[in-house]
Amino acid sequence: MTMGERLGQETLSSQRVLLKLSGEIFLQERLDPILDQVATLAESHTLVIVIGGGNLMRGHTAPFTQTSRLFLDQMGMCASVLNGLFLKAHLAERHIPSEVMSPFPLPEQVSLFSEERAQDILGTQKILILAGGTGQPFVTTDTAAVLGALKTGCSAVLKGTKVDGVFAQDPAYFPDAPFLPHLSHTEVLEKNIQVLDSTAVAMARDFDLPIYVFNIMKKDGLLSVLNSKGRFTRITSGGIHDVS
Repeated sequence: MTMGERLGQETLSSQRVLLKLSGEIFLQERLDPILDQVATLAESHTLVIVIGGGNLMRGHTAPFTQTSRLFLDQMGMCASVLNGLFLKAHLAERHIPSEVMSPFPLPEQVSLFSEERAQDILGTQKILILAGGTGQPFVTTDTAAVLGALKTGCSAVLKGTKVDGVFAQDPAYFPDAPFLPHLSHTEVLEKNIQVLDSTAVAMARDFDLPIYVFNIMKKDGLLSVLNSKGRFTRITSGGIHDVS
């Protein structure tokens, strides 16, 4: 039985996990409930968080028709670092210690990522916030999350979204689309299910890293995943659903 299959049958108690959050959580009135769940998770787990920059970028790049994708991605990486600092400030208000690291440093605020320093931070039970993506253009924060989990020794990636998990079709357009509680990495890739980018899923498959997709906006959505309750999707080495 692989690590992914074992985690598919057990709760995620007392493990090091990576939580992937969209920057759009900062636009939600439900930010406080989300932070409540993060605080509870940090009491029982060693926690790494990868934060995106969507709230600062989405809807603002359309006018830039002459701007290269390279430049826009660099803007997005900077937005992610700013969100990492926002998150650190919110956690500090709750007396929760954290540190921000990224592929490029910001003197006195953001450390340059190194595996040794990351392990030191996690060893003190601080939350480690990874911002700035991978530091490379043309790569999403999904891939940064999987890569961050592998670099820091996390046993799973928890991806918080606006929906309950993975559906056979986009529930925004197909309200009756079947819900898929368990898939394999290979099924996600072969069926081209747009829940994470394919690079992230392929990397997770190659390293047998489970991914949990859940609704971070739902009350106790994160805590439900940890206790294997409620509705969410597991993506592991062995799937059981046909989504054709």
